[in-house]
Amino acid sequence: MRDGEVVQQGTGQQIVLKPANDYIESFVRDVNRGRVIRCRTLMQPGARVEGPDVDPSLVIEEAARQLSVESKEAANLVTSKGKHLGVITMSDIIGAIVPPTAAQVAEQKN
Repeated sequence: MRDGEVVQQGTGQQIVLKPANDYIESFVRDVNRGRVIRCRTLMQPGARVEGPDVDPSLVIEEAARQLSVESKEAANLVTSKGKHLGVITMSDIIGAIVPPTAAQVAEQKN
């Protein structure tokens, strides 16, 4: 909300990843994206990889921690019943945690 007006609605992930305007972007700039974004948001289709199995609802900070501890570059996203859904990589996680600069955002809009 800004001045009594709803500026953007959505999940925390949606707002952090795609702020509606400069006001929202400024508001979420310091949010720890690793504690908001879930693995399923970054999931890519693909065959199983050599890496841990993680729940798709896990926040990416925890997935990064698990990958780091196990010295792996990718993880398999699996359901509670073990069904493989896709993969997530450390590169994807880092890219999502490190927010783009204002110049990069402006370039994307053009």
